[in-house]
Amino acid sequence: MGLAVLVFRKSFWFRQEPVFLLWVACAIAAGNSLCGMAMGQSADWEQMKTIQPREYVCGIAAGPIVLDGKLDDAAWTSAPWTEDFVDIEGSKRPLPRLRTRAKMLWDKEFFYMGAELVEPHLQGTITQHDAVIFQDNDFEVFIDPNSDNHEYFELELNALNTTWDLFMPRPYKDSSGADNAWEFSGLKTAVYLNGTLNDPSDQDHFWSVEIAIPWSAFATPSGKIPAPNDGDQWRVDFSRVQWQFESADGSYKKIPKTKEDNWVWSPQGIIDMHRPERWGFVQFSAEPPGKVAFKRQRSVASRDSLMEIYHRQKSFYAANGRWAKSLGELEFRAATGQGEKPFSLVATEEGYQASAVIATQENVPELWNVRQDSKIWKSKENPQVETALARAGVNRLQLRQALDSIPIEQREGMEFLIVNMPDRDLTSLTSDFLVNEVRLAYECWNKSPWKNEIPKEIFLNNVLPYASINERRDPWRKDFNERFSPLIEGANTPSLAAARLNQKLFPLVNVRYSTKRPKADQSPYESIQSSTASCTGLSVLLIDACRALGIPARFVGTPLWSDNSGNHSWVEVWDHGWHFTGAAEPNGDELDKAWFIGRASTAVREDAMNAIYAVSFQKTPIHFPLVWDRSIDYISAVNATDRYTNLAKKPPEGTIE
Repeated sequence: MGLAVLVFRKSFWFRQEPVFLLWVACAIAAGNSLCGMAMGQSADWEQMKTIQPREYVCGIAAGPIVLDGKLDDAAWTSAPWTEDFVDIEGSKRPLPRLRTRAKMLWDKEFFYMGAELVEPHLQGTITQHDAVIFQDNDFEVFIDPNSDNHEYFELELNALNTTWDLFMPRPYKDSSGADNAWEFSGLKTAVYLNGTLNDPSDQDHFWSVEIAIPWSAFATPSGKIPAPNDGDQWRVDFSRVQWQFESADGSYKKIPKTKEDNWVWSPQGIIDMHRPERWGFVQFSAEPPGKVAFKRQRSVASRDSLMEIYHRQKSFYAANGRWAKSLGELEFRAATGQGEKPFSLVATEEGYQASAVIATQENVPELWNVRQDSKIWKSKENPQVETALARAGVNRLQLRQALDSIPIEQREGMEFLIVNMPDRDLTSLTSDFLVNEVRLAYECWNKSPWKNEIPKEIFLNNVLPYASINERRDPWRKDFNERFSPLIEGANTPSLAAARLNQKLFPLVNVRYSTKRPKADQSPYESIQSSTASCTGLSVLLIDACRALGIPARFVGTPLWSDNSGNHSWVEVWDHGWHFTGAAEPNGDELDKAWFIGRASTAVREDAMNAIYAVSFQKTPIHFPLVWDRSIDYISAVNATDRYTNLAKKPPEGTIE
């Protein structure tokens, strides 16, 4: 096992061997129980979480920089030094014996870094590129441009200006190996020595380095990373590996059984540089150095809380062989600050995802997430959602609560409803109503035998919606699912299931067509209560029954038949295309048969009164004309006339349908 880890973890192994062996021994002795937990990820975070990452404003270079390692160009003189480096474990360790500090600049072509390392005994022996440079005293750079803990870069160099550059898909702790074949294309480095190299007989002063990385070199398998804009912040850290040597036969020799020192700009809290969540923040400024102050992001505290969830999950998995399914199982409770919403945790196919909604200084909501491999990322709130919330008035709080409490994998559905619902619903629907509707819709869709046959956009527009037209908003989904599921047992397609519902539903609930119904636009429970309904009420009832069972269905009708014989409403069911049926007018197990085919075939697409429309919950440029209330214009629709007029076309001679 030791050899396998040595090969896999490369540079990390050499600097972690004592800690790693202790962890292995503890885990074996305790069977991954209390000792394993104590030495696991939660123990790491306890040492890391109090660390405040350091901050630096990287100003624009005022002039050219000649890379000679001396840091004496005019542009460098105005760039501030970082704080002096400290031990990698932070304040619990003594300050370094030797001073190290760095500075940064940028222009349209390069990211410049310089460092000064006080050193009384200049040492360096490795001359092969991409060798394990930290076996010499070295200087190291770590860069994570998008701050997601993944796909970051490392550069090491020694006093001989020998370099090792590598790319990390993920940190070592998250089962990743380094890509040593990767190169910083166009990289420039220089080293200046104030003293004599590898000569123990005298005392030296310092060595300094200059590094210029072209923006074009920041490319990963996922694509090229653009150069930063003014105000952007990257995660960056610097490390100095320092060995203790003794003089032997006129040369330097490492003192036996003496660990190397790890001195860094922004400490990690533990001996592992591959913890990007604790690297420093570098803010790029288009102004010269010293003109702009660092702007700390409001998301930092919540991101730390998400990382705590990640570490607790690692320890929970080590102890239980599975991921925790709730924050309660992790005994996690975070105090939410200004602009922050409660944290959530949901299971995914790969593991889990924890999230929090944070309002930035500009009051723009951001959704931050972390998953089982430590990737942490943000996604801005859908601007269409924000527009809808602005129209909700005081009910915004209910909608906001619905968004915050819905599981992550169902958030798209909740956003779809909020973006597309009419204002009457934005200002009135409660969080409980919406959360239950969305949760039940996803459950019945996922359990249906045709789930993989239904495109996501069809689910969102024709299964998820809680209403068809302007009817009263009833919470029908749970009741209808329980009552009507037995009616479609054995049906393995949406068409067959809908046809059987149409046969059995109406006798079961004792609802029939009648011109004496209380009103045209009845909700499903209003129709059941009165036992009568118009073609409109019958259609709404059948559509809701279909949707409660994961069957995509929509409301269809015409304001007026072309022969002026009246209006009519019916139902369409999606099964690899749309199929129609008259509600409470079954034709056995078949669809696309109805008494109105002849009249529908004479519809006129360009005539608003004689066209055929299908309701769309997703907003469209046209609205469904409601003959019982022509003032209502918030029911979106698509013109479905062509499908019905084509029914009248005769097949070519010699063929049959």
